[in-house]
Amino acid sequence: MNLNYKIALIGCGRIGCLLENDVLRNKPCTHAGGCISNNLKITHAVDRNPQRLKEFAQKFNITSNHSHLNHLDLFKSTILDMIIISTHTDSHTQIAMDAIKHNVKLIILEKPVGYSMLEVKKLLKMAAANKVHIIVNHERRYDPKYIKVKEIINSGKIGKIINVNASIHTAGFRGTSYSKLGGGPLLHDGTHLVDILRFFFEDILKVRGKFKRVSRRTGFEDMAYAWMETPTGIDIFMQVGGPKNYFGFQLEIFGTCGQITIGNGVNKLFLSSKSKFYQGFNDLCEVKFPKTSSTNCFANLYKEAKNILCQKTNSISSSLYDGYKALELVHSIYLSSHNKGNLIKLPLSPASVDLCEIFSIRN
Repeated sequence: MNLNYKIALIGCGRIGCLLENDVLRNKPCTHAGGCISNNLKITHAVDRNPQRLKEFAQKFNITSNHSHLNHLDLFKSTILDMIIISTHTDSHTQIAMDAIKHNVKLIILEKPVGYSMLEVKKLLKMAAANKVHIIVNHERRYDPKYIKVKEIINSGKIGKIINVNASIHTAGFRGTSYSKLGGGPLLHDGTHLVDILRFFFEDILKVRGKFKRVSRRTGFEDMAYAWMETPTGIDIFMQVGGPKNYFGFQLEIFGTCGQITIGNGVNKLFLSSKSKFYQGFNDLCEVKFPKTSSTNCFANLYKEAKNILCQKTNSISSSLYDGYKALELVHSIYLSSHNKGNLIKLPLSPASVDLCEIFSIRN
């Protein structure tokens, strides 16, 4: 049976519901799909595109008086138990703040959490003051394979972690650069990468970065590179962006006794063993990656949301604070590049980041 909660989806586009039409993706792969997998019925919907809103409402049996073109009209019309914000980056923090003002107690917030560290800090304070739970969709924190990697690292199976190669390969930036969009591939795709690095290794202490454009002198980056160091001395080398005619997400984690490779379509474990090629040396030999649950990250995220709604837990695997720290890392790379590769030590002052100056753009 469906649980009797008032739940609104704000933004009925790709990650909201449309990607469920992709026959190749592991399902569920959207917020609507995650709700369905946990018997959570979406009762209200918002989208500024009237046709898309109509189609979503018809598919999910949402009445016309529960369908709105503006989120403020929704909040004025009813008191909700949970909202899902799957709109563009420029509106994330404002919608979340408006939801808190209208007594919503659980918010699922799409990544990146916002374009401005200052705005996200305000949201953090509002959420804490009003005892609002915010789950951020950095979905790999809910993926059993990535959870297993964290367990392997913490167990010491591959020894002390020495260095990490992390990459996302995408096309370059497409569109118009404006401050409230926040950035290019480093922000919109790279937020997943920097967040999972924090998930594995906790805080980053130092950052040195550089971004490049392919055919423009101003505006957001097409690609970015960074060196980062953790408090325990792990060196992380990261590249994000394009212009590349393919998409890839991968981490290679090197320890003193082994290696883990994890990413889209790959999860491999290698351990040090006697070399087959050189006397007196060791090689890396692939061993079977430990068995993991077959549950899906979106299903797990919404299982956590349901448990919060049912007051079974207050624990959040991907918190707003985690989202803020991911944004801080992205901004530190932008700032380092703007300052000709200068070393940035974290935490970063929000006031030190001026996206208009960094990217030579206007508001």
